[in-house]
Amino acid sequence: MKSRWPYKAIALLKEKFPFETKQNLIKLFPNRSWNGINTTARFNGLKRVGYWKEINSRDEKILSLLKIKSPPDVAKILNLKVSHVYARMYRHGIKAIQRPVNNRLEKILDGSPESYYWIGFILADGCFNGGKSRKDPTKMYNSLTFHLSRKDKVSVQKFANFIGAKINVIRKSKTHDAVGVHVNDIKTIRTLMDRMGLKSNQVKTYDPPSKIFLLSPSSLFCLIVGYIDGDGCILSKKQKKGYFPFLAILTHKSWQEIFEKFELFLYEYFALEKGSKTKHIGIVHYKNMPLKIRNRYVRWNIPDNRLLKAMKRKAIEFRLPIMDRKWGRVDINSLVKSRKEISDERRQMIRKCLDQGVANIDTIISLTGLTHSCIVWVVSKWKKENVYVA
Repeated sequence: MKSRWPYKAIALLKEKFPFETKQNLIKLFPNRSWNGINTTARFNGLKRVGYWKEINSRDEKILSLLKIKSPPDVAKILNLKVSHVYARMYRHGIKAIQRPVNNRLEKILDGSPESYYWIGFILADGCFNGGKSRKDPTKMYNSLTFHLSRKDKVSVQKFANFIGAKINVIRKSKTHDAVGVHVNDIKTIRTLMDRMGLKSNQVKTYDPPSKIFLLSPSSLFCLIVGYIDGDGCILSKKQKKGYFPFLAILTHKSWQEIFEKFELFLYEYFALEKGSKTKHIGIVHYKNMPLKIRNRYVRWNIPDNRLLKAMKRKAIEFRLPIMDRKWGRVDINSLVKSRKEISDERRQMIRKCLDQGVANIDTIISLTGLTHSCIVWVVSKWKKENVYVA
């Protein structure tokens, strides 16, 4: 039976065991077997970091560059694989310097029109990631993921340029092909969630923002345009005089009240009159879906060409990076008027005559050149709103 290990031998084992080769360790302890050396090392909490190797010329270059560069940068400079650089670091027990963080996610809180545009886009298509912490339950979401389809890569690149990040997520599969940006910034994300009134990362489902209507009118408008670009769809609707743009958004029914406030705000912001009988927001009923999810969605439609033209003009004025794929269907220079625009112009002409004291239908016909049926319902409505004395 072999004697116990002396203290000097254990101290030597602690110094040499992590890096020395098997042959050198057996030479250092000639009276011990390899199994005995391993057992003693394991009892003392020692682990093999990797066998030591003499530093050659290539290793010298790698180790010298690692003092000022990150492993991926060293691999590019020396035309090596990144895994090879990490293997050399692991073998020689070297820790890499932390790579500098170039993204500036805090720029999204600077209060500019473009920043609120991207906040609206994130509310529609972004995602806050992270897990709960036992020490700090409020520290739940520490990163932001922003994914779009490859055909919208230009928009992702604009967002990446805005915050100073890189497009670092590209997923390819048979059914999905997307590009995106992933940013870690606990402080900025927590501030953004508090400012918008977000309770969780399920923005598009159960927890819509609760503080967005505390923003200034211009900031709220930019946020709405960003939300439309993120989750909306601008189509072309055919009428007698041509095709006119038509906005449609479909999302969870928890957004119904917010959509109603959005619509009222937009008509007031651009001083446009909305028809009282027109209903653009409502729950969508899918008959072929199960009962649990049949009435889960709400749809917001804006078939008003005047409003979409005004929104595009204002977005260009604020220099917002709107998506050409959607807003390109809104022609702000088109002279062709939709039914809504024509009816609104006629209504304003009749209202102007009534406000001037001309209440006789025949007189209004001679002044405006409109038909009797076009004038009667406007006059009757005006009489209900105003106390008319014949």
